Amino acid sequence: MIGILMIAIGLPTPLASGFGINLPINLHVIYQLYPYVYYLIGAYLRKFPININWFWILSLEIITTLAGIGINMLRRNPFVGGAEGNYPSLLVMMQAVALFMLINVLAKRSHKWITWLSKYTLPIYLMSFVVDMFVYPFFIHWLGSGKATLPFALLIVIIVFGLSLGLTLIAETITNLIWTPLMRVLMMPQKLWVKQFTIKQ
Repeated sequence: MIGILMIAIGLPTPLASGFGINLPINLHVIYQLYPYVYYLIGAYLRKFPININWFWILSLEIITTLAGIGINMLRRNPFVGGAEGNYPSLLVMMQAVALFMLINVLAKRSHKWITWLSKYTLPIYLMSFVVDMFVYPFFIHWLGSGKATLPFALLIVIIVFGLSLGLTLIAETITNLIWTPLMRVLMMPQKLWVKQFTIKQ
């Protein structure tokens, strides 16, 4: 069932944007439905883990990534981007699933830094939206064009990740400083009510 959904949701966008083949499907509907397919895939893998050697998972990740790069390079006009079909693309789904499974394999091993970092994945992702708005314009302005940033892609990703993690840790520190006294204030009426009730008893 999930495989059928992946094909039904994942094929229209890469065929349309990468090869000019338009299926009789409304792409707006595809963009509304694809997050649910990602959720179902994640839920299935969580409920029914698939044991595959990490080498084959890594191979799939590399092959699908190179395929996406190749499609984008072949369809550039004049710039690169979007020809692989974006997030709803079956190719991107396979990349995401392979990466998730690879991380899951690594997470089963005893690595303290993975355990520590895993709890920050969502806030890092959210913070990256803020960081992206400053880092990418800076590099584009510095280098002269978006195309010129390609050789610096790995450096940019590392910088975005580092800054996003830094903002996450700062936000966590501020939240902890505010939350503890705030909870004390919010809990005061309840404590007074409990105390009065205890005295009456």
